[in-house]
Amino acid sequence: IVIALKKRLYQRFGAIPDLIKLISIDADIINEKDDNFSFEYQGKIIEKEIRIEEPEQYYFGRVNMKDQLEDGIYKGFVPKNIKSIASKLSSGKGAEGKRIIGKMLLASNYEEVDNFIIGKIEDIISKTSTEYEIEDNETIRVFIAGSFAGGAGSSMFMDISSMLKSSK
Repeated sequence: IVIALKKRLYQRFGAIPDLIKLISIDADIINEKDDNFSFEYQGKIIEKEIRIEEPEQYYFGRVNMKDQLEDGIYKGFVPKNIKSIASKLSSGKGAEGKRIIGKMLLASNYEEVDNFIIGKIEDIISKTSTEYEIEDNETIRVFIAGSFAGGAGSSMFMDISSMLKSSK
């Protein structure tokens, strides 16, 4: 989704405006890119490699979900057979399409994800106060785009929107 959004921004503005921050939050390391993206901007054909850069990505890494299930915040909360799924998380395949795993990863990393998102918003606020003039009544808008096909993104969509709302 981030790659598709970047392409649209390049087509519309010729670059990604400073006041737009795109981030990807996932249980997988994202190496997605488009090497051969070309677009027309102001009558010129421009070729650009589009990729998700390191500062745009929050990767959950691996947590010991088995411990979280047995002794942590999920004790008694999730079905017992989820332990066998959680033990497979070291495979490096993200949440493997299982929403409960994505939810557990977000809960285990809640503060770090919140700080990551708030940091991006603070970057925009600092740019608006130093480089751009904005009206007093203008607000920063945050748009959340996600896929409902996987495990991490589909499970975190509502939780991340709630996180942003509570971080005002």
